[in-house]
Amino acid sequence: CTFAPASNWKRMARVDKNSFSNCDEVVTTHFHLDWTVDFDVSAIKGVATITMKAAKEGVKQIVLDSNEMAVDAVKVDEVEAQFEMGAHSEALGNPLVVSLSAPLQKGAEVKVAVTYHTGKKAGAIQFLSPEQTAGKKYPYMFTQCEAIHARSLFPCQDTPRVKATYTAAVIVPDQLVALMSAVPKGEPVKVENGRRFEFEQKVPIPAYLTAIAVGDLVGKKVGERSTVYSEPSMIEACVYEFGETEKMLEIAEDIAGPYVWGVYGVLVLPPSFPFGGMENPCLTFVTPTLLAGDRSLADVVAHEISHSWSGNLVTNASWENFWLNEGFTMYLERAIKKRMEGKDEYNLSCVIGQFHLKEELERYGYDHDFTKLTPDLTDKDPDDAFSSVPYEKGFSFLIYLESVVGEEGFLRFLKAYFSHFAYASISVDDMKAFFCSFFADVEEVKQVEWDKWLTTAGEPAVVPKFEETLLNEAKALAEQLANGSMPESNVMKEWSSSKKVVMLDALVECNALSPAQLEQMDTLFDLTSVRNAEVRFRWLKVCLKGGWEEAMPRTEAFLAEQGRMKFVRPLFTALSKSPIQGAKERAVEVFNQLRNGYHNIASKMIARDLSVSP
Repeated sequence: CTFAPASNWKRMARVDKNSFSNCDEVVTTHFHLDWTVDFDVSAIKGVATITMKAAKEGVKQIVLDSNEMAVDAVKVDEVEAQFEMGAHSEALGNPLVVSLSAPLQKGAEVKVAVTYHTGKKAGAIQFLSPEQTAGKKYPYMFTQCEAIHARSLFPCQDTPRVKATYTAAVIVPDQLVALMSAVPKGEPVKVENGRRFEFEQKVPIPAYLTAIAVGDLVGKKVGERSTVYSEPSMIEACVYEFGETEKMLEIAEDIAGPYVWGVYGVLVLPPSFPFGGMENPCLTFVTPTLLAGDRSLADVVAHEISHSWSGNLVTNASWENFWLNEGFTMYLERAIKKRMEGKDEYNLSCVIGQFHLKEELERYGYDHDFTKLTPDLTDKDPDDAFSSVPYEKGFSFLIYLESVVGEEGFLRFLKAYFSHFAYASISVDDMKAFFCSFFADVEEVKQVEWDKWLTTAGEPAVVPKFEETLLNEAKALAEQLANGSMPESNVMKEWSSSKKVVMLDALVECNALSPAQLEQMDTLFDLTSVRNAEVRFRWLKVCLKGGWEEAMPRTEAFLAEQGRMKFVRPLFTALSKSPIQGAKERAVEVFNQLRNGYHNIASKMIARDLSVSP
């Protein structure tokens, strides 16, 4: 028998607090995925073959991460091997321990082939019925592996400190198309049970950037390297919305250095996708809530493009250093925005970010560990700490560093940083050492209080200031409305969406407007008919706070039409706290009606917010 009981395995000290893998002893250099996507049983079946190299002498076993999967067999260099599944951790899944017939010497390579199938509760995977898609005709499947869900998609060293190339061969039903976070190889081939698609990713990536989507998909090029994909009924709207993708790529290259991934795709997913976007290499996943009809929300694509350098090329070595991924990405995203839209829109974006950070600090409490740039995630699911803190507090730190060395100097550092650490996973200490070395002749750099920035909970050590002309105009209108004075005309008619967002964010902070005032405001500004999801979301929050009952069905409709956590989590919370009679009970009732249509990650977090059983 090749299966040994879990009780025989003793837990070892771990290099990564969020991974069982013994990646200090043996390291993945390549993996091949031979998959069949089975929609009948909502599972991926196949073999993951992992090429590994010993980093130490005398390695006796290989420990992989796994979660919610059934392992049928393991072979090491094509010979059946003993394996055991360790005890389950709610946060981290199970260690898959493979015994080696002889110890590996340092530098030796070994291939581990695991035959398995994913489970119904695999956190990375969401299968959708035809009714949950835009076309209503074919089923759909997509994955979301960040932060530690790759282990439910395939057995792996699910840690950002390990990077590997990969290839894949995926069989899907005849009518469907497969896309992955890799470059397609040739045309699909007809096989007995469907069509086989092949892929290759030549740039080493951490496991969390492995991604696949299968559905009724079409693509249309929007640039020399860039293609937009979606279901057929949405493709023209998507092509228009993301038509400036190639321009964003070119600006990012000018700031950060060469784009190394070859192609850039944007896949617009079904509404249940829980994030704004996911930076899967070669194939960014985005939410359909970005389809505003006027490109006003396309900066999410600028964010994901920026990850091609920050996060994908240079990666945080642990999830406790997640701000390295997201803080640098926010800086690069906003640098792109400044070039494309000007300083006013850049400043508004920064101010909106500061408001998001304030909301998160108030939600957690200013002394909560998760409000630090380097929180303690020992034996925790990093999803539990997901918030705007690493994004906006990280961005604030980089803006502070920019103020110390000057914008021109910081941009020189940025390009050098991505070049120096390309293809590596790094720690905060690595980044700090390089920054201090790069600016060794700048006396002010020696005065930077790194520990205060990195380990202190709450607000940034120095809150950056931004030019406030447009901000003040937006806040002035919010104050006027909060004081019960309605403008004589629609002064927001020519405002950008960002400026409207700032006004509504400010209004949320004011005393609640009465239902009569909200109705009068909607008549004047026609906010209910706005298509931009960021504006709709904030308008609904204002309405719920003021107890306007007409907002209830509109809120429920918005919660039903999409599952983006940025919107659904705060809206369920706002609904539960609304003074509208029965709103708290209605929030729970609506969530229970909708939860099965949300992604697993979103459903888990909303249940926690509402104190409902997961």
